[in-house]
Order: sequence, then structure tokens, then C-alpha cells
Amino acid sequence: MLCAFTATLSLQFVELLKYLWASLCRCCDRSCSSDKRRTKQVEQEEYEKVYIGPEFDLSVRYASAVSLVLLVLMYSAGMPVLYFCLPVFFGVCFALDRCPVSYTHLTLPTICSV
Repeated sequence: MLCAFTATLSLQFVELLKYLWASLCRCCDRSCSSDKRRTKQVEQEEYEKVYIGPEFDLSVRYASAVSLVLLVLMYSAGMPVLYFCLPVFFGVCFALDRCPVSYTHLTLPTICSV
């Protein structure tokens, strides 16, 4: 059980580290200045490469959330404390996904083609 929570949360922390690395690269590009208009990049493509992140991989997030929900529902009859662990997990996922999606990711994937 601990292994499942660790594997699921490690995905979130890897994404957080990517976000922090991108923030550090942007800071170095600005010469550690707080002026967002200042940059060392000359061409637009180079600028976009530094300031726009990758697409948000919704399929991996969805798979980890569904697998953890099913795992909790399966084992919660014997360990009712798991009911309290699941909201904590979703809270951490929401908090850690919010910043990268809001500030660095290129676009959100389309869920349905309607």
C-alpha cells in the first residue's frame, strides 16, 4: 500500500521538480532580474523554448488517480484509514499540478472532440 502511494506521489514531485527547473532557467535568462520583459534570447523560437513548457500529460495523471481510487476501494474494508488518505492525495495532486499547468505548460489536452 505504501508503495502505491509512493509511486503515485513521486510522479507529482517529478513534475514539481520540472517546474522548479524551468523557473530557474527563466531566472537565469533574465539575469536574475524580476523584470519579465528582460531576456537574453534573440529569436522568438528561442524565447518560446525557454518560457513555454511541454503539453500537460493528462493520461498519466488520470491513470494514477484511477488506480489509486480502485486500490483504496479494494483495501479500505480492512484499513478504513485509507478513506482519509485519498483526499490528502487529491489535495496534493491539485496543489502540485496547479502551478505548472497555469504558468508553464503549452496547452491543456482536449478531453472530448465535440
